[in-house]
Amino acid sequence: MKKNTILSVLTGLCAVLFLVNCGGDSAGGEGVKLSVSPTSVTLEPNGSAKIMVTSNTSWTASSSGIWLSINPNRASGGREIEIAVNSPNNTGANRQAIITFTDDTGTVSARVTVTEKASGSTPDPDPFLGISPSKLNFASSGGSNSFSITSNVSWTVKSNESWCTVSPSSGSNNANVTVNVAENPNTTSRSATIEVLGEGGLLSKTITVNQDAKQITYTLDVSPSSLSFAAAGETKNITVTSNDSWTVSSDQSWCTVSPTSDSNNGTIEVTAAANSSTSSRSATITIKGANSGTKTVSVAQEGAQDDDYIGRDEYGDDDNLNNK
Repeated sequence: MKKNTILSVLTGLCAVLFLVNCGGDSAGGEGVKLSVSPTSVTLEPNGSAKIMVTSNTSWTASSSGIWLSINPNRASGGREIEIAVNSPNNTGANRQAIITFTDDTGTVSARVTVTEKASGSTPDPDPFLGISPSKLNFASSGGSNSFSITSNVSWTVKSNESWCTVSPSSGSNNANVTVNVAENPNTTSRSATIEVLGEGGLLSKTITVNQDAKQITYTLDVSPSSLSFAAAGETKNITVTSNDSWTVSSDQSWCTVSPTSDSNNGTIEVTAAANSSTSSRSATITIKGANSGTKTVSVAQEGAQDDDYIGRDEYGDDDNLNNK
């Protein structure tokens, strides 16, 4: 008899342990979870609303007020439900009910407070959020400007770039927001986006901020502005003073330059080949900046001396005293 009693007790304990373990496994080893959002709702007279249930188990929902319906009032796992007023509020005042959500084991619960306005009360206006202007332009030097917010809700403001800041960063209803932009050190333009969020992020507006590139005054100077060469040919230099890139060219093949391109400060070697003609000749060297205009250098070269004409008079007689 004792053996049968002990066996029955052991069997019962095993069954309890099995049920406990099974309950833990059904929740994925994390325990029962049950929550709702939002936890408070205000309804217009005869209004309705949505509530989100987050759960990993089966649950039921019940209301403390019979004037409030829940659909569905029983489900498993997470889902959205609808609550609605099912009878008029003739009390002349707001009325309130509590919706209680409970898991099937009765160990976890969540609550939502629901308030219905009295019949004849003025409905709350729809939330709105407006901004003006939607675009701001700044010079490369930076500065301050502002935009206006027209709203009936609280809002936050943030910029996606550190060089573009806003003040204030939060507020409610109508306001002006100041935008401060730092100087642009780059030779390219840049942009930022300011985001205004209202009603907990349900409302959103953006302002585009554009800033010009840094302006550079380019310069190009050359020295000397003219070169003279002997008939035998030679090489001379031109000094370039600039903060720009530039190219060099000569309009005559006997006058060559090196290098033919460079940037910023530099030196140009100009080489004149020997002039076999008794006539002088000239060339023009052109230095052209990418952004800074053009400079020219004039080149002149003497003609060669003809020895056959040295010592002859106008009649062709030899004027060498040693022959007289």
